[in-house]
Amino acid sequence: MEPLIIRLALATPVIPGPRLTLDAVLAAALYRETGDLSAAHDDLPLARSDGVPQASQAFIEEPARWLPIQASRRLQTTGPIAVGPRTPAIRRASGPYRNRVTDYVAAATPAVWWQAHGDRAEIEATLNSLMGVGTKATHGWGEIKGWDVWPARADHPGWLDTEGTPLRPVPVHSWTAAGLSLDTRVIDVETWRPPYWRRDDAIPCVVPPAEDPQDPRRLFARLGDCNG
Repeated sequence: MEPLIIRLALATPVIPGPRLTLDAVLAAALYRETGDLSAAHDDLPLARSDGVPQASQAFIEEPARWLPIQASRRLQTTGPIAVGPRTPAIRRASGPYRNRVTDYVAAATPAVWWQAHGDRAEIEATLNSLMGVGTKATHGWGEIKGWDVWPARADHPGWLDTEGTPLRPVPVHSWTAAGLSLDTRVIDVETWRPPYWRRDDAIPCVVPPAEDPQDPRRLFARLGDCNG
């Protein structure tokens, strides 16, 4: 495994959600390929430190425009629905099974970037299987038109940029165990590994500061010197 910089060029705006981490992207791709939820989360081609994937959240390349959008979301049922000749029609216009409109924010951007520490060949193979990234990727959002992977030089790859700023949520106990200081760090309760919707994994984490999207040259400098 080696430190890497990854850039995905996009053909359509992406909906990144709160944090679009590379481990979440790879886990979703592996689950679609294998149907094995445990393997998708446990067998990622990424190094881990104290169990935490060494993979950053996505960074949005400038120039970017942020677009508020609305999309329908089907309400998930909590169990099977018995179907028979006397089963009434399921009402999707109203009632407990209705479709709902959810607000999202999409980024019209040339590309998204990540820093990671992982198996380059396996990451590239997984990226090659992807059609899109982010929320609603199966509906055409975040369509990928190309990608590049470079070996990089970086300390704590996937966790920190070259200025020592966090690149992903890292549990406080893992952060301090790595000998990193908590001074001036932002701490919030977040999920720190996939699946990120599993809120029982949410614990106090060091998180990236809120900041504006970065110019690509600035991003490259932050994510590490390129070897390739």
